[in-house]
Amino acid sequence: WLDASNIDAASNATFTDGASVSEWKDLSGNNNNATQTDSTKVPVLSNTGMIDFDTVNDLLNLPDGTVPYGNDSFTIIMTLKLNEPAADHYEVMVAGEYLTNQQNIISFYKNNKRFYNAWWSHDGYTDNAISEWGDIYTIVLTYDNTSGREFYVDGSKKTLIVNDEFGYGAHNGSSKNNVIGSIRHDNIYQPDMEIAEILVFDESLSESELTNINYYLSKKWGLESKVDSDDDGTLDELDVFPMDATEFEDTDSDGTGNNADTDDDNDGYSDAVETAAGTSTID
Repeated sequence: WLDASNIDAASNATFTDGASVSEWKDLSGNNNNATQTDSTKVPVLSNTGMIDFDTVNDLLNLPDGTVPYGNDSFTIIMTLKLNEPAADHYEVMVAGEYLTNQQNIISFYKNNKRFYNAWWSHDGYTDNAISEWGDIYTIVLTYDNTSGREFYVDGSKKTLIVNDEFGYGAHNGSSKNNVIGSIRHDNIYQPDMEIAEILVFDESLSESELTNINYYLSKKWGLESKVDSDDDGTLDELDVFPMDATEFEDTDSDGTGNNADTDDDNDGYSDAVETAAGTSTID
């Protein structure tokens, strides 16, 4: 668990805007700290409160096995600002050995604003995953070893296009090379991004668990106007029940959503009676 508002696990007491981030402490207690010993590759704390990765060679290394590998289920959640790629795409987070095709890579492509997961040749993607470059998004990649992968952006599940059919065998056979940024050394795929928060789980989270985390990130980073945490079609800022996909409004403010409430406007006449009489159930 990496949080840009708490890089040093002391609420950034040791950081100021523009400071280099050579160690980003893991708040989960598992000591999966993100580090960089090469001063030429160190990202910085931006005045936006996020960690800024340049387009040259910034990257942070994570301990081997931070991202589950083999056929283990996992969930990766990232809240980040995505700027337009200079080349055709850039890599956001990488695990595994790309030279031997044993990798798990999260990338974004300029064309079609594509959210891409390169995964042992069984690549998957979704087009038009984001609306505009330069905005902040919460992206989610989950893998369940019995049902496969899912992509989410700002709480909404996206249609996943898989390049080929495959069983759910071991798709990333290496625990090595876990990095935030690009694993490659040619500087072509370096990201232009700022990261607010990263959470990695060694399980595929349920939709209710994802909803709770989406809402936590939405509130924390001021994203209620663009995130739909419970994926019910109503943005958090307009949703009276942002963590309940079955409800979004409560006309009489009695704590029971209109879908469950039998008298939405609390006028003493049930919705069924008002509907039969042709009168409004919410007035």
